[in-house]
Amino acid sequence: MQLAVSFDLGQFHKELTAAARVAVLQTAQTALREESSRLRLEAAQQFATEGSHGGTPWARRKKPTPRPLLILTGNLLRSLTEEKNPAHIERLDVDERGNPYLVFGSSVSYSTFHQRGTRYMPQRELLTASMLGGSVASFPF
Repeated sequence: MQLAVSFDLGQFHKELTAAARVAVLQTAQTALREESSRLRLEAAQQFATEGSHGGTPWARRKKPTPRPLLILTGNLLRSLTEEKNPAHIERLDVDERGNPYLVFGSSVSYSTFHQRGTRYMPQRELLTASMLGGSVASFPF
């Protein structure tokens, strides 16, 4: 007695590819969630150390005041460190090749002025390239 089995390799390949894609995305999502948690902590340390954590202490104010640098209302700090803050941006996205990546930042309108500096204001990086694994921060999103 002979037993013959046939497989639709095309269908098998599609199902295997789909299952692999799901596994990769689930793994990537877990890793990116952990990365966003790390970035919230990095931002908190950057504010707590007034830039020293990122390697370059923030420029001092021209006129000293008793409050910490970049803290007037706390909106900017909270937008980078509180996951549920309305101005906090944290989402997983996929590029044109299907590679997942993390979008992390703040939608606070003046964040870009601190991150990059202006001709009137010195640069005080909220997130540095070293914190971002070599990426460049861009605000607001």
